[in-house]
Amino acid sequence: PEEDYARKCEEVLQLQEQRAQQEELLEHLAAEIQEELNERWMKRRREELELAAGPGLTSLYIGLKLSTDLEAVKTDLDFTQRAWEDKERELQRLLETLGTLDVAEAPAEPRGAGGGE
Repeated sequence: PEEDYARKCEEVLQLQEQRAQQEELLEHLAAEIQEELNERWMKRRREELELAAGPGLTSLYIGLKLSTDLEAVKTDLDFTQRAWEDKERELQRLLETLGTLDVAEAPAEPRGAGGGE
């Protein structure tokens, strides 16, 4: 019984580590996306400034392109967020299952039973 409990505690710790790693990865991905957005915005802004002498249609094109790029990144970010939420729900379900197993096994263990009469 103690070995099972120790094993389950180890599994919980592993799940917590995995969750922490996934959170770190998500933060890293969000930072990369933000950096990419900033770089694209700066590049487009430079192009716009260089072409400012050109017709207004060029600025409209650049604005539409930026909007399209932003929507694509938002879609990717939404997908990543939904995947993260799914993983978090699965982790919570596993933790609840583990808790249920601990509770179910506790009464089956004779505590303090004195050995042979």
